[in-house]
Amino acid sequence: MSTSLTFRAPEDLSVGTVRIEHDGEVVTQWVATAQDRVFEQANAKPGIYTVQIAPAGPRPRTFVFEVQPGVANTVSSPNFSTLAAGGSEVAFSGVVDVGAAVEALTQDSLKGHQPWAEANAERISIEPLNPAAPAAALRKRLTVGLARERTPGSESWRPFAGQVAMEISGTTVNLSVTDDNAPARDLPCRTRLSLALEKVRLERLFLPLYRGGTTIAVTVSALTTSDVALQITPTDPELRGLYRALDAGTPEIAQAVADQIRAQGGLDRYVVADSADPWAAILIALLAIRFPDNFGSIGDVATAVYDRFSWTYDANVIRARAIMTRAGANDAERAAAARDALEALSQALALGAPYYSYTNQLAGELLQGLAAYAALGEHLTKEATTLLARWRRDIPLQRGFGATFSWASRDRDLAKHKVIEPYAKTGGRLERRHNLIAFEGQLSLGRLSIGPEPRPVGKSAEPSLMLQAVATSDPNKGQFGGQASRGGYSLEARFEETRSPNWVRVTLAVVADDSVPPSYSDRVDFHLHPTFDRQIISAVFAGRRAAISLTVWGGFTVGAVLPEHDLQLECDLALLPDAPRIIREL
Repeated sequence: MSTSLTFRAPEDLSVGTVRIEHDGEVVTQWVATAQDRVFEQANAKPGIYTVQIAPAGPRPRTFVFEVQPGVANTVSSPNFSTLAAGGSEVAFSGVVDVGAAVEALTQDSLKGHQPWAEANAERISIEPLNPAAPAAALRKRLTVGLARERTPGSESWRPFAGQVAMEISGTTVNLSVTDDNAPARDLPCRTRLSLALEKVRLERLFLPLYRGGTTIAVTVSALTTSDVALQITPTDPELRGLYRALDAGTPEIAQAVADQIRAQGGLDRYVVADSADPWAAILIALLAIRFPDNFGSIGDVATAVYDRFSWTYDANVIRARAIMTRAGANDAERAAAARDALEALSQALALGAPYYSYTNQLAGELLQGLAAYAALGEHLTKEATTLLARWRRDIPLQRGFGATFSWASRDRDLAKHKVIEPYAKTGGRLERRHNLIAFEGQLSLGRLSIGPEPRPVGKSAEPSLMLQAVATSDPNKGQFGGQASRGGYSLEARFEETRSPNWVRVTLAVVADDSVPPSYSDRVDFHLHPTFDRQIISAVFAGRRAAISLTVWGGFTVGAVLPEHDLQLECDLALLPDAPRIIREL
């Protein structure tokens, strides 16, 4: 029987370059999209293959697999989010002798790549720059909240009423946001995301509620606790392709996305259809501005976007850009176009902030040009100069996460002295009367822990923030088979002290033994006590381990479900021999 290969790129890869190498030679390279993820080779050579997966925007990741001789080999890459969550090291799948593969490949095609995984295909842990520093000193509180405007454009906020699911993947928390009862998209109440990082900043952005859902990925660093990486992307791979193309796309990427759009009915499906997604329509318009050779003229698209979605800052800036692009040849026509564009930009700035960083860049460029355009007349030139000064004033607060625009809350005390700086005295909390708390926990170097930061002795935590297990009820007891180990998997718990004797940090992990192949896509659903804000938290395997970290008090039974293996595990924390008193007796 001949040796064949079918390779499937990650399911969550929206658009990006995939390069497959074997024995130092490139086997194939193509721009993969949501509809073009599969490579097939009828007569493949046996041996070790490497795949570099480079989405538009994020850093590339490398995946290694082995083709066995005389069989039909089908290889599916782990999700890119899983590969990225593990850091910079290489992931393996189906490699019989990882050590030998590392030795061979280090001398060959992977020279210069990032550090290798250990021979058991577990992830490498990156040591902190200052391992002697006390963990408590490095730990910071982190809270992510979602709020919805009470009425369109009011900027009066109430807790978001949609659905938020959480999944842990390495050092990344993925929050999947959907809202089946969102207001009409032609004039919706905006949704705001707030991220409070203790003693660092309070970051905000307007959250696009894409058709099919929005994914918020929060990733901690192994080197610092003074920042986190935030990615806001459509959950739907097709829409995510639009986002990635705008974020860091090249003309080649843009052409692949444009071809995909045309093959599925053209731009009208995204812009003028009754079911059109406002944020997809804005992305299409911004792509047409950035890549006119690939997406065509901005004119008709800009008109449709503005007519439908003029409640957005972005639609007004797109309109201003289209007006200037279509300006006539003579001075009178150009001056009239400049006046109309200035009016659109004034309306944009009145709406507060854009959804996308490229929109903000366009606004600045247009205002600079109009402020220097003498034909506007003294009055309008002065107005353009005032708007430009206002735009520039907020530059110290502006920031982008990928293609998404965000801004920091200003320090009001410094603002009294005309100094514009982000507010850095935040305690890392958000008010629940205004926000649905999507995530609350602490970050340390390369680690996230779910739950409120324990207070020192003598200070009580706010009751609304407490994650507790009440001893009078343990409803998970006996519901998950009663065994902590079975089928090659074990549910384990490790306890750590906190600053308060009334709290303990527990790391729950499902660990596979050597009989189980490493996985970078299988999921574990940890079932917690009903008094937790989130009773089910998911984690993705990184090799042979999937784990979450919690801050708790009181003993309770944890259930772990592995849906891909139809397997359940159960562990009563209070019965573990190394459980602290706060777990055993409460």
